[in-house]
Parts: sequence; C-alpha cells; structure tokens
Amino acid sequence: MQPINEFLLWNSCKNHCKFCHQKANRKKYPGKFPDDEGKLKSLQLVEKFIRKGGTAPGSHILFMGGELFDSQMSPDTRGAFRHLAQLVASRMLSGDTGLLYLNSNLIYQDTSLLHTILHVFNDKGLGSRIRFTTSYDLAYRYKDRHDRILAERNMREISRCYPSMPRVANCIITDKACGFLMRYPTLLNSFKELCGFDLNLIPYIRLHDYMAPTRAEVLSLLLKMDETYPGYIDKYVGNLAVKQERVLWEFDGEKLVYASSKDAPCGHNENFRRVYRGDDRCFICDCLKLRDAVL
Repeated sequence: MQPINEFLLWNSCKNHCKFCHQKANRKKYPGKFPDDEGKLKSLQLVEKFIRKGGTAPGSHILFMGGELFDSQMSPDTRGAFRHLAQLVASRMLSGDTGLLYLNSNLIYQDTSLLHTILHVFNDKGLGSRIRFTTSYDLAYRYKDRHDRILAERNMREISRCYPSMPRVANCIITDKACGFLMRYPTLLNSFKELCGFDLNLIPYIRLHDYMAPTRAEVLSLLLKMDETYPGYIDKYVGNLAVKQERVLWEFDGEKLVYASSKDAPCGHNENFRRVYRGDDRCFICDCLKLRDAVL
C-alpha cells in the first residue's frame, strides 16, 4: 500500500475547538501560526519539496491545517495555493501521485478558495481521486449553534457540487459523543441523509482528561454500533488498523520539518495510548480484540 505524505501547511485557524492540541501549543511554537507571508512561504516550500522528488512515485498527498480555506489571503498566496494544486493535479494525471486528501472544518462563510482548489481537480476529471474530510462533533468544537448550522450547510453544498468526490466527516469520540451515540446510534444514517457525508468515529487524543471517555464507554459504543449496523466493527477495524506508512511534514515558520510521531511497543502509533481517561492501553489493540470477539 502506498504511503501518505502529510503536509501540515500551517496551524492557523479561527475555530474555537476546546480539544485542539495545536492551539494549546501556540505560545511554544509561534512560527507554526504564520501570517499571510508565512503561508505563502509554506506553500512554496511544499511545492519545491514535491518538485524535487520528496514524495515517492505513486504515493498519496494530504494537505491540512489548522484551517486552509477560512481566512483572507493575498492574491499572491491564493495564487501559490492554486499553483500547488495544479502541480498535484498534473502528477495525479501522470500517475506520479495517487490520491489527494484534503481536510477542512467548513466553519466559514466564504467558500470561494475551497471551490477554486477543488475545481482544479474536478475540471480534470480527478474528483473521484480526492478524499475530502471534515469534522463534525457533538461537543467541544462549535462556539455556538450558528457555527454548527454553517458547517452543515457547507457540507450540503460540497455534496451537491462534487457528488463523485468521497466525503467523510470525522466525529471525535469524546465523553459527550459516547453518551449521545449510545442513545442515538442511528445518527450515522441520518447524518448521511442530512449532510451528504459519511460520519466516521475517531478516537480522542487526550488534551483535557475531562473530555476523555473511559475505556468501557468506548468499547461499549463500538459494540452498540455493531449491533445497530451489523459488521460495523469488522469494517471499522479494517480501516483503522491498515498498514500504511504516513509521513508528516510541518511548516515551523521557516522550513518544513519532519513531525511524525513514534510507534508504541505494540507497533501502533503512540497516540493511540492516549485515548481513554485513566487508562493507557492501546485503542487499536483493543479494537482488534473486540473484532475477534464478535466475529
């Protein structure tokens, strides 16, 4: 399976997420929150990195923030973003790049930059090779009801404009999400009907303990999902535990730096030992055992 080259272009974001590790470290790493000039530099560095062969032939590319599309950019910076997108599109057409992963929280009124970038690929028949992800959380993400409604509206807009593009909304398994989904497990189906995105559950990497669910709550939720959607755990674990190299590069204000985290002794990323409140057992190891138990 081809690796994914992940580029964290910048950490800057206007969101109000209470579980954001990036904003929690803002004072420690101010260069990761660049102004417009810094964003232009980041885009240029990534383009140079790709042009010089920094990504293996056939491998995939992911662009993420922060938030990539919610702020006003100068014409030069917007142009650099479009130029980078055109480079990736040409590589996808030639086979040098496989898939493009794009992430956006969609909590913004002006979606013009997002559409500009997506059209670069859609106009070349590459929409089905984009993996577009957003986030949708039941607590701790939106500052108010208006933000939630705005995100839902933008999801519907994206679904309408790019029907061939696979679209996923990631929902973090916080304590509140566990409680809500245990009561309303059919949300996954109704969400797809409402917003046009598949709702995918992802573990909460602890920043604040009070937001973290217990191990029992998480595993009970997965069993509830499997009861509601037969085969859910098998499919979920298949996606979660896939053996695929992911290499993270991050702009630190001056240059691109290697930022991938380490693996724990079990072979899974060390962050998966920071999912439960008061328990450091590996989330993926637990999911594999759970799958074996239900099959």
